[in-house]
Amino acid sequence: MVVRLAPVNPQSDGAVRGGRRAILRGMRAIPLLRGAFDDLHEVVREEMAGVDPASLEWRAGPGVNTIGFLFWHMVRDEDVVISHAGGREQVWVEGGFAGRLGLPEHEQGTGMDIDRAGSLRYDMKAFMEYAEQVWERTGTTLGSLDEDDLEGVAWEGSEWTTAQLLVEGCLGHSWLHLGEIRFCRGLMGWRGPE
Repeated sequence: MVVRLAPVNPQSDGAVRGGRRAILRGMRAIPLLRGAFDDLHEVVREEMAGVDPASLEWRAGPGVNTIGFLFWHMVRDEDVVISHAGGREQVWVEGGFAGRLGLPEHEQGTGMDIDRAGSLRYDMKAFMEYAEQVWERTGTTLGSLDEDDLEGVAWEGSEWTTAQLLVEGCLGHSWLHLGEIRFCRGLMGWRGPE
C-alpha cells in the first residue's frame, strides 16, 4: 500500500483538506491501519499501567493539561471517530460510561476550558474497561471497512476522507497526546521503559 499526501488537482472531485488529499492506492490499507492502531493501543496500555492515581491529576504548570485529561481525551476521540466511521453509537454512550465514571456524556475534550479539563477525575480501572472496549471496537470497525470506504468523505460536508480522519484525526492525534503524557511523566522523574 502507498499512502501519500498529494497536491489537489482542481478538476478532482476528491475530498481535500488544507490543500492536500490523502490518496490510498494499491495493497491492503485496512491491515496497515489495524496494525497501526494495535501498536498504538499496546504502547498506551504499557504507558498507562505505570501511572498512579496522583499522577493522573498532576499538572506541569498553569495552563497545561493533566495526564488524566490527556488519556481520557485520546480514548474519547478514538471512540467518536471509530464509532462514526462504523455508523454506530459511541461505546461511551452504549456502555453508560459517562454515568459510571461521573464524567461528561457529550464531550470528548476538544475545546474544553483548561480548568474544567484539569478537574476531570476517574477511576483508572473502570476507565481502562472503557478503553479496552473502544480498542476492540476499533479492530471490529476497521475489519468492516473496505478500501473504497477509506477514500469516501468522512461525513457530509467534510473536506476529510475517512482515511484522513483515521490517520490524522485519530492516530496522529493520539501519538501527539501520548508524547505529552510521556513528557509530563518525565518531568515527574520517569525515565522510560526498563
